[in-house]
Amino acid sequence: LVADGIEIPLPPDSQGIIFLNIDSYSGGVPMWSNGLRPRRKARSNSEGHILNGSKSFPRNDSIDDLADYEVPKELSFEEKVAKLTACDKQSSCQDGLLDVVSVRGAFHLGQIRVGLGNADLLCQCREATITLKKNFAVQIDGEPWRQTQSTLSIRRKPDRATMLHRSVADNGGVESEVTKLLNWANEKEVIDRNQYAEIMGEFSRRAEFKKVKKQQDKTW
Repeated sequence: LVADGIEIPLPPDSQGIIFLNIDSYSGGVPMWSNGLRPRRKARSNSEGHILNGSKSFPRNDSIDDLADYEVPKELSFEEKVAKLTACDKQSSCQDGLLDVVSVRGAFHLGQIRVGLGNADLLCQCREATITLKKNFAVQIDGEPWRQTQSTLSIRRKPDRATMLHRSVADNGGVESEVTKLLNWANEKEVIDRNQYAEIMGEFSRRAEFKKVKKQQDKTW
């Protein structure tokens, strides 16, 4: 597994890798938020700096910032690995990142499904490459096939899909009216398709953030 140009070590008992763009799998199981972060020992680089993987990608406040972000090139190899595998960012369908987890087989998936197990978090990246050295079972969104030896490239599509969210307000409130207004503007060609996609993407991101914040407030 190579993520953003960096080879990611796999757990020795890994039997499958799952790529997510939302925190939902197999009928709504939150694989990422309930997953286990990778354990790593503190290491020091050639200059004696401790590398413990505590740093991560900065959360973008706006979709406009996504295209400009790159892994800093001045970082050492170990620092880049630490950033990719920090796994301390919440999953979001608006952040442009793929959430990558590892599972230990069908039985482990069943345990995760009923809440008796957790996926192993591997990394968050913008694109990934998997090299298959033998025939392997693969599936995309429930469509399975047996893949021969090959190299698979996975990346986020440039055109983001608009995801539905349950409104934070019980009656839908302003969020529902804004969605209707944007749909009307698109149908009447008041705004073009690209403008509609950008506005809806940002609106979805803000609705998602609002929902997560409300859940955190309840927890605290």
